[in-house]
Amino acid sequence: MMPMRAACRTILFIFVLSSFTPVGMAAEDATLADFAGTWVGIGLKEEFLEKGYYEYKKRDLNVTIQPDDRGFTVSWKTGVREISDGPVTELKSTELTFEENAEGYYQVADVAPQVHSHGHIWARLEGRQLIVYLLDIHPKGYYELSMYVRTLNPDGTMSLGFIRNLDGRPVRRVTGQLSRGED
Repeated sequence: MMPMRAACRTILFIFVLSSFTPVGMAAEDATLADFAGTWVGIGLKEEFLEKGYYEYKKRDLNVTIQPDDRGFTVSWKTGVREISDGPVTELKSTELTFEENAEGYYQVADVAPQVHSHGHIWARLEGRQLIVYLLDIHPKGYYELSMYVRTLNPDGTMSLGFIRNLDGRPVRRVTGQLSRGED
């Protein structure tokens, strides 16, 4: 059973993530061209350690989205800091290319197994959001689902909501705010 404190955090995060949804927004739906460019900002990672204990770390975020005639490429870099205002101690990066399929969402074009271990990767546009899903089925049958929700805000910034679930339990969350950077 999930401790009460962890349950409250989960409910709060789900509420925050759902607040990124475009329901009720007066603005028109976004296109891939609206997401195009480089976005930079800061995020906060919350990671479940054990029995209701969490670790918080600041993240430097850099996202580049490049639409083309078949879909788009998204690449992201995350600078990890062990101390909030200390130097970046680790740099993680990922790049994925998506192509629109007949159903109207985007599937990953080609990922070599040694580059990315996830079994299923797809994306969709909904309202003012670009959502990327990564699903991995582990050898013993449990699953890991990661979801990146990038939302265009009325003020021209982009919000990021990320959650990683292991068999339905949230193990990592990141929230962040990004602005357009240099291309």
